[in-house]
Amino acid sequence: MKYIKRTLLLAALTATSFASLAGNQAAIASFDAKTLPITERSQVITDKQLALMEEFNRMTEAQTSAIDMFKSGKVQELQQLVEQTLVEANKFVDEYQIF
Repeated sequence: MKYIKRTLLLAALTATSFASLAGNQAAIASFDAKTLPITERSQVITDKQLALMEEFNRMTEAQTSAIDMFKSGKVQELQQLVEQTLVEANKFVDEYQIF
């Protein structure tokens, strides 16, 4: 009788664990689906930032003055990209808090 009780308890715990695992996997899949567009937009922004930084390096190597760098609009463009990054990061954090 003791063996049967232990077997039933083990079976109940195993079933509960599988149900919990399935729920967790569904939550993870939902989180991934909601955050994928955010991460894709963030990657585009990051690529643009890297390209701008390469331009800054080229301008520095060409001994472009700081005034000319500011006049080029590249600094303002970088600032806008940083602001976009913060917007996307906040969206991700919001989804993470819901998760």
